Amino acid sequence: MHDDILKWQIGDVTITSVPESSDPTSPKFMFSAIDKDGVLELRERAPWLEPFVGEKGHLLQKIHCCVIDTGKERIAVDTCVGNDKERGNPLWHEQQGPFLELLTDSGYSPESITHVICTHLHVDHVGDRRADRRQLGLARRHRPRHHADRHHVGRHRPPPGAEAPVDPGDGALPHRPPHRHARR
Repeated sequence: MHDDILKWQIGDVTITSVPESSDPTSPKFMFSAIDKDGVLELRERAPWLEPFVGEKGHLLQKIHCCVIDTGKERIAVDTCVGNDKERGNPLWHEQQGPFLELLTDSGYSPESITHVICTHLHVDHVGDRRADRRQLGLARRHRPRHHADRHHVGRHRPPPGAEAPVDPGDGALPHRPPHRHARR
């Protein structure tokens, strides 16, 4: 199994973090009050940080999909950036990564996913919403239920009668309404 695939067991539920990317980032990018040495000191005091800190004190900025396996349902939380997409970020533009292979290596074939949840509509969480079945490698007949927060989806919809917005190129606009039981 790939070193970046992390698993946690909570009762009967398994949570698996399947990475799309893991890039070293200066701690100053996120925290103005801590430098690399401070991150290394913090890692010594809190060993659970080990998978998230590089050997020189960089934070490892991870883009990953968490699979929650209840034994009955397999829920993919956030579908990463995705391959073959036009992106403004050069690191993500038309990227080619092994996400689907890592998903399968972690024990979850794409066809086994029963639900897809997007925590919010940033490009590194939604893949290409029009194509996340492709991102997950799903066959046409396999349709997991999609869920999103209505608050975030509503921000990306035009008011009634208005012209639909132009997709900003990141595919973050939803292609269909979320499941009716989505959180408000």
